[in-house]
Amino acid sequence: MLCDCLSPRLRGESGHYILTPLILINPRNVDNKEVSMLTPTVPGSYPRSPEPPRPSIVNRAIENWQAGNITDKELERAFQRATVEMLVEIIAAGVEVAGDGHLRWDNPADYILRRLAGFDSPPDRLTGKGNVDASDAGLVLRSHATGRVEWRRPILVDDFRFLQERAPVDIRPALTGPFSLARLVEPGFYTRRRADLTMDLAQALNREMQGLAAAGAKYILIEEPLLSDDDPQADEFFSAGSILCDNIDAVIFIAGSGSLAGLAESLERSPFGGLVFDLVHNSHNDDILVSNRYFNGHIVELGLIDGRDKRVESEMEVGMGIMRYAAHYDPDRLWVAPTGPFGLLPRNIAFEKLCNMCRGVEWARKNLARQEIPGLED
Repeated sequence: MLCDCLSPRLRGESGHYILTPLILINPRNVDNKEVSMLTPTVPGSYPRSPEPPRPSIVNRAIENWQAGNITDKELERAFQRATVEMLVEIIAAGVEVAGDGHLRWDNPADYILRRLAGFDSPPDRLTGKGNVDASDAGLVLRSHATGRVEWRRPILVDDFRFLQERAPVDIRPALTGPFSLARLVEPGFYTRRRADLTMDLAQALNREMQGLAAAGAKYILIEEPLLSDDDPQADEFFSAGSILCDNIDAVIFIAGSGSLAGLAESLERSPFGGLVFDLVHNSHNDDILVSNRYFNGHIVELGLIDGRDKRVESEMEVGMGIMRYAAHYDPDRLWVAPTGPFGLLPRNIAFEKLCNMCRGVEWARKNLARQEIPGLED
């Protein structure tokens, strides 16, 4: 079982977690929800379907729901079971801050926008809800702004509560950020005023993040896949960031796309407490980190695992990458994660990558401990 290969740091006296229907029980004497040096984590998405011969709980449930064989409540139950299964899997790999994997999301924008006022959003392509054929390859998933954007109901709060109550580690919910969302929709009501759309989205997401923090979220990840330092409108992102992070009692991480090196000074002054860097596909991010000029007061998340490539990085490859940056930053403020569209990989490959990532973290921890205590033996 996956539970039997859990990271030693996350096992109790029994040596494993006990999985009962929809409940992941944390055994006695586990140092619960402690974030430590070189914290291994995951991005927002994780592959939805297990590899054969394991059946896909979600896909099978959707087919039965579409055929009228199960109710909405039973479909929701299937999503919950699949999410718990995913949680067990990534904890088995050794991850110490987890996420929900976005198993319910059909794409990065519309799942959020359907729950906000002011959008005419297409039906959910994953389930086909809305009486539109979910298999229609010509279906364009693009929401239209039809009025003033406002928060109207929780987006992730209920999902977060469900998973955090069952998790022996912290859950970090992830939202697509306002800068990218404003560019993934037809502006409609906001024609020629996209900056206003960005700010209203930031205000609506701020309301959601307040709910997540009130529900117990210590960390929140904002993913901005359309943000990079060569975007002439990047200043708009920072204006939205001030609104987004206002009065949030949690550490907010920001993940962009490509190089963020040209935004270093602005990121240094920004309200984001955690900064996520793609160190696989962009050498400029590496340059800015090893210069040691910025971000010593931030959590720096090292994107060392390639979410676009099926090649599985070795433990040593990951460990040496970590040591490179640990020479410039406090290891207690370094996190390690995959980068890129991790949820698009085959699930078995994603799991292997996480396992080697976490082994590389343990290798780096031991090497850093030997540096602090000369003569320390394994």
